[in-house]
Amino acid sequence: MALLASCRGSNSAPAGGSGDDYAIVVHSAKGEVQARLRPGHPCRAEVDGFDVIAGGPPFVAQLGQTRWTGETGSNGTTLSRDGAQKLRMFPETDRAVLGVFDPTGVAIVRINGTGDGAQVHDAGGVPLRTLTKRGDAIAITGGPSVVGTDDLMLAALLTSPELTAESRALLACDRVLAGGEAEATNARTDRDRK
Repeated sequence: MALLASCRGSNSAPAGGSGDDYAIVVHSAKGEVQARLRPGHPCRAEVDGFDVIAGGPPFVAQLGQTRWTGETGSNGTTLSRDGAQKLRMFPETDRAVLGVFDPTGVAIVRINGTGDGAQVHDAGGVPLRTLTKRGDAIAITGGPSVVGTDDLMLAALLTSPELTAESRALLACDRVLAGGEAEATNARTDRDRK
């Protein structure tokens, strides 16, 4: 089994890499890198200075002395920190709908997609922001844009301030490891061939 490690850091390139090997990048309205993701096995995500390397399925990440694991069931994937349930994502790889829930089942964010757009809602169903596909990017109302994917659910996860940076990194890696980004990559590749 591969060793999985992570540390807190800055938005600078990781040791041994130029930073160009990150396929998915979130830019602020000012053009600054806020998050980046390298899909694959293992997955690497940096979100607001929080750096995670995760493997799976089943999902696993070791962050210092903290062990994160994921258990997938009919109600989605539950991420646990040192055995204590922290987050649940359901459905895990769907391209049209996604929810992130706390351990008691209360929604933190809900995302609904329709073709070339998606809307992020809070627990009460109040719209928070809209995501729109624009060429090779996904634009988000009020600021950031995401390049390198056409997966609206993944873009929403990476840019939802309602979730901690740690949660966004872990959930994004869990989604790509489960196949969500692979579906997006395949759709993008098929579109580019036309």
